[in-house]
Amino acid sequence: MSTETYYEGQAALRETGAEIDGRVKKAARFFTKHLATTNKLLDIGCGVGTVALYLKDALKASEAYGVEISQSRAEAAKAKGVRALRLDLDQEGIAFPDGSFDAIFCGEVIEHLVDPDRLLDEIGRALSPKGLCVLTTPNLANWYNRIALALGWQPFDTSVSFRHEVGRPKLLVGDYGCRDHLRVFTYRALRELLSVHDFTVVDVAGVSLSQVFIGRGDWSSKPTRALLFWTLYPLDRLLSLFPSFGTRVVVAFKKRSEVENRKKMGGAVDPLRLH
Repeated sequence: MSTETYYEGQAALRETGAEIDGRVKKAARFFTKHLATTNKLLDIGCGVGTVALYLKDALKASEAYGVEISQSRAEAAKAKGVRALRLDLDQEGIAFPDGSFDAIFCGEVIEHLVDPDRLLDEIGRALSPKGLCVLTTPNLANWYNRIALALGWQPFDTSVSFRHEVGRPKLLVGDYGCRDHLRVFTYRALRELLSVHDFTVVDVAGVSLSQVFIGRGDWSSKPTRALLFWTLYPLDRLLSLFPSFGTRVVVAFKKRSEVENRKKMGGAVDPLRLH
């Protein structure tokens, strides 16, 4: 089965790019905090386009663009006013000129890719010199995965099969699972990968389970699961104040300047090259 066929099947089961949850709200705060003005916004993995339009309004951007692997989701985003294109990020580049975007949002995408380096190369190319990218992704080393590994369970947000959920209690697995998560990051690994791609992290936040899952039917529909969720709510909110323990991590980053690159390499800066 091709990647596009798989995600088109997922599109028939549920919407993506429609939830304005805690990670999206934190992304909006990072954009408004670190960008004075925004002309064009790109949502990578835009789904049906709701998040792209929310961020466009929050940033007062003039245009919202999106890329999405599912043709039906891309068409839904277009119908809402997002200038969306269908493309496979593992096979194709982001189809926009260099430096096109002041703001790029990449929410819950990098973990789905075979080649995250290709994605980061394309973000670096498409981001304007003073632009900002905000990326969100599941945190492999979150507080409950540390417990899961101690119990011998498969970590949450990972899977060993495209077809079956195995390795952890079925009660604790959402209806859709995580069978398409291919590259799941710790906070440290994500920061190091961004650094080797010549990005500078300017802000970071952890996201709690409650900020991601409250209101989603696959959690609230099962009473036993909901009871466990609310029992752990205070601990979850407390530990998620630390990015390395949160269920999701939100990272804002910019392209590293020539001055920063030379300092990193231990070389002198030639001021004539900065003009």
